[in-house]
Amino acid sequence: MCLFVNRKDKMKKIEIFTAVLSLLLLVSVFSSCSKEAGDVRSEIKNGKTVKLSYEYMENAYLTFKGDKGYITKREAKEGELLILDVVVKEGFEVREVKVNNQNVEIPYQFVLGQEAPKIDVVVKEKVISVDLSRLIAENGVVTFKKGDEVVTKANKGDKLMLSVVANEGFILRKLKFNGEFIDVPKEIVLGAQEPSLDAYISKPTLVKFKYTDMPSCEVIYKRGDEIVTEATEGEELIVDIKAKKHYFVRGIMVGSELVKLPYKIILGSEEPIFSIVVEEVKLLLSEKVNSQNARVIFKDSSASPVYFAKVGETLMLEVIPDDDYVVESVTFEGEFVTLPYQFSLGEEAPNIKVVMKKIS
Repeated sequence: MCLFVNRKDKMKKIEIFTAVLSLLLLVSVFSSCSKEAGDVRSEIKNGKTVKLSYEYMENAYLTFKGDKGYITKREAKEGELLILDVVVKEGFEVREVKVNNQNVEIPYQFVLGQEAPKIDVVVKEKVISVDLSRLIAENGVVTFKKGDEVVTKANKGDKLMLSVVANEGFILRKLKFNGEFIDVPKEIVLGAQEPSLDAYISKPTLVKFKYTDMPSCEVIYKRGDEIVTEATEGEELIVDIKAKKHYFVRGIMVGSELVKLPYKIILGSEEPIFSIVVEEVKLLLSEKVNSQNARVIFKDSSASPVYFAKVGETLMLEVIPDDDYVVESVTFEGEFVTLPYQFSLGEEAPNIKVVMKKIS
């Protein structure tokens, strides 16, 4: 008897055989894995306790996870299957992890041996790039420099030199950086966020000088050699002060320092106010006294003898004759007066003539 096999049936039998063979291979692999897992569980059951104690890290810490979750007591059994991970503080990142001097990727799975593995972790602050190109000033130029290089992007923590320059015909009045008023140029340390910048720039003010004529002196403003009565804010001027008659100007106070004249200033938006140190000139009272055989004495309001006095000061004139002499007459500015004689000192020392008479 002849047996004929259909070609389609033959192909079907080959496919069934292949599927059965693949299934047998999978069962073999599974059995091998199950045996290895059984060996690990056997070691967990019988292994010693290993301390997982590591040095403190400022910006990160290690975590270990076992079959029952995270290990909080920092110890595990020899042979236990663990997962190592590194948790970092905000703003930091893990650059490198080594287990027993070998670079690994985290999370890292390993079987715990008789001793805790050596773990080295390198943590660095994240490199955060900050865009500075949007920080602009109307009618001015904002510049950030890193060293000698002008930059429009920089990283968090970079030290930069900030400057803001007003365009020609304008003046930078105030500058607020991150909510704080500052003077420029100024070194800043860049944060993680784009900083805020507000520049107050406007056209300069025309300042007219009103307070130039003082009782004791005159304030003079010069642009070069030209005396001016008004000037534009931001101009460099020379200030000089001319004393009036009977006064002497020692200088002006700038802070706690007495500055001699002339003095350079950069004009602000208002007329400057100076603390001027002025002294009155005292007159020599005996300068125009004509007297022989007598002493002419001047006394102040406290009846003390004085030799110099200020214009307008109230004085008393007295004459003390020499021995064997008496006062015959006294003229004060050409007029006869009676002693003692009180007067107010004028702008010059008085003309005084004393005539004495010898006692016979």
